[in-house]
Amino acid sequence: MSDIPMRLDRLPWSRIHLRIVLILGIAFVLDGFEVSVYGSVLGTLVNLWHMSAVQASSLLSIFLVGMFAGAYVFGYMADTLGRKKLFIITLLVYSLATVASAFAWNYSSLAVFRLITGFGIGGEYGAVNSAVQEFIPSKRRGFVSGLMPATWDLGTVLASLTTLFALALLPPEIGWRVAFLLGALIAVFVAIVRRHLPESPRWLLSRGRQDEAEVVTRSFEAAAEAEHGPLGLPPITAAAASTVAVGVPAARKSFFSHYASMICQYPRQVTLAWVLNFSQAFPYYAAFSLIPIILIKTYNYDPKMVPLALMALTALGTVGVVVMSWLADVWGRRQSVIASYGLAGVLSMVVGIVASQHLLSSGLFVTLIAVMYFFAFAAAGVVYITTTEIFPTTVRASGIGSAVAFGRIGAAIGPVALTAMLPSGLTLPFVVAGLVLLAGALMEVVWGIEGRGRSLEAIASGK
Repeated sequence: MSDIPMRLDRLPWSRIHLRIVLILGIAFVLDGFEVSVYGSVLGTLVNLWHMSAVQASSLLSIFLVGMFAGAYVFGYMADTLGRKKLFIITLLVYSLATVASAFAWNYSSLAVFRLITGFGIGGEYGAVNSAVQEFIPSKRRGFVSGLMPATWDLGTVLASLTTLFALALLPPEIGWRVAFLLGALIAVFVAIVRRHLPESPRWLLSRGRQDEAEVVTRSFEAAAEAEHGPLGLPPITAAAASTVAVGVPAARKSFFSHYASMICQYPRQVTLAWVLNFSQAFPYYAAFSLIPIILIKTYNYDPKMVPLALMALTALGTVGVVVMSWLADVWGRRQSVIASYGLAGVLSMVVGIVASQHLLSSGLFVTLIAVMYFFAFAAAGVVYITTTEIFPTTVRASGIGSAVAFGRIGAAIGPVALTAMLPSGLTLPFVVAGLVLLAGALMEVVWGIEGRGRSLEAIASGK
């Protein structure tokens, strides 16, 4: 039996926790960067390589397919080989693939390299989110876990600025390559820094490596005392410590048997995580293609002003992530998830019905959409809080990876499906998006697991 998880949970927030979050949280920045940098250089590539519209749009789908596969493969490896090895390996895979993308010579080569790039980024989610969850004290875990996805938007801004200067200052055939290379340079630097991060004590315990887990835990306690002075924490009783057993090294399961075992042993956690990720990603990714089309074709919006509308939407959505992530620690996980998904779903349906009656000006439409995405973006934050803490340590990375992968199916389907519904009017796409979000809220009502203030070990019990 071990008291290490309790000792980690009761520590005060310290600089060592912030360091881990900043170094590992770059995963979301790189994801946002990669999705956006391709969109920013797309026009240049279409002109240089004479790509068809289908070829141009399919590269994002290829990237998402890579993320799907990477989330599964590297999630499994993070559970079997350790968090530290994988959050270094995934960055190296991403870096090499991004460098290769910068030197692509035609559409086919770029498609292959984008697939591998997505593979590396997808692998980041399982290893990174597992490590963050397993290090952060329980009182701060919700807020920190919820804020990390908000840095995705930082990646999009970075991609836009990079591409703007690269294409403005350099010849087009060189500028787009430089834009890709910046992402690789960031990743290489972060990979070097990550080498100095410790392995997760919880994972070490699950593999029977208690002495190593003790060394890491004591280093965290020493860092907290050096910053805050004597902590004066009460002793952990034997009864409390006995709730966490030290794992016994076992024969490594194959990829398929590992996931089959996870699904059979934890059906509630798997179903909840998959449905929440799908129902959040479906409308989230659709917004960036659906809203501009509506503004331009329905409201005769000046195309040059569309980025400003999207900026307002993103800004209010980011505020929503911050507010709901804070409430997840104050109010509770289940209430925050239900409110985020439920209100976003209801508002989506209201917007579709009212807009179809031509009762909204373009300004009022943007305002209502921004309010809707206050909650829809918040759902993108709280989903990572609840779905990353409900799995046991032995399958946490795999559970997170599989949920992210399933969510990317929604990310791929949403933009295509909702845009295809536009010729029938504005009601159908917004009502469908609303129903998908409400399905997530309903799933949380039925099978949600409350994690506020609880240890990961207690949450994983599913009670």
